[in-house]
Amino acid sequence: MVDLKIHGYYNMLSRVANNLFWLGRFVERTEHISRYLKVQYFSSLDAPALQEKEFVLQSIMNMVGLEYKPGEMSENDVLVAVAFDYENPSSIINSVFKARENARSTRDMVSTEIWENMNKFYHYVVSYPVQEYLSKGLYDFTQTVLERCSIVKGSINNTLIHDETWAFIQLGIHLERAVQIDRMTWNKLYDIQRLNKQDTSLEVYQWTTLLKSAEALDMSRKYYKTFPKKENTLEFLILNHQFPRSVTYNLIAIKDLVDLLSSVKVPKPGSLEFKIGKFMEEYKYKTIDEIPKEEELKFLNDTLTRIYELNEYIAETYLDV
Repeated sequence: MVDLKIHGYYNMLSRVANNLFWLGRFVERTEHISRYLKVQYFSSLDAPALQEKEFVLQSIMNMVGLEYKPGEMSENDVLVAVAFDYENPSSIINSVFKARENARSTRDMVSTEIWENMNKFYHYVVSYPVQEYLSKGLYDFTQTVLERCSIVKGSINNTLIHDETWAFIQLGIHLERAVQIDRMTWNKLYDIQRLNKQDTSLEVYQWTTLLKSAEALDMSRKYYKTFPKKENTLEFLILNHQFPRSVTYNLIAIKDLVDLLSSVKVPKPGSLEFKIGKFMEEYKYKTIDEIPKEEELKFLNDTLTRIYELNEYIAETYLDV
């Protein structure tokens, strides 16, 4: 295991590590925002009897942390804000731009394939005609964005030595994935509470769209052998330690990556290794029955707060911030 401090690279690497970490985070953020936008928007077209367009637009805005103003914002306003607004930190174009900038800043650390794929990705997004996107191109745009995210992440996995450079990018990917899955789940649970209707079919449809947004529908059906409902969906996306998009799976991945970067054999209380280990073990052995039904939103919000705190611990330990 390489000890960055002992080998004298810590100061140099800490300046680069931040760029690598955020390259991973922005690529992963782009993927989740694009898929949520695609699935939620087209769900309003596929099932017009089950939900109103305005309800879906608010859900999409909530997901990216923006306020939806009924009567003041058109459908086009929402779609542009999520995809092409540089002022929105979570917009697709802003996330791709920042991912490219972080890749550019680390060109001597990453492979040519990563840089070229990221650069092509950026030029695809910035050159996409906004009017075409609004009139008929939303599916084409979001689907291509998802494909290009996969290409970039494939390059990261398949063209890098799995050393510190790879580990910092993966650390960003797994932390951002835990953030986005938690936010997505909180948002959909909040959506269902907003509906305030005792309609089992409508609730099942909402859980189905959530699982589609996380690419989890098929595996959830295989695992539970039943239709989506609140308990099995929350368990699958938050607590299942075998499904690669669950929060717990990604906490385990973060722990493994921190161990790769650390030379510490026995973590001390208060250290990054100790905190992530404690966090991961708690969720690895938690059951859905331990979460009170009236506190599910609070649990998801507390989980997100803890993930953000973990980000701060990572920054303090490794990143030049």
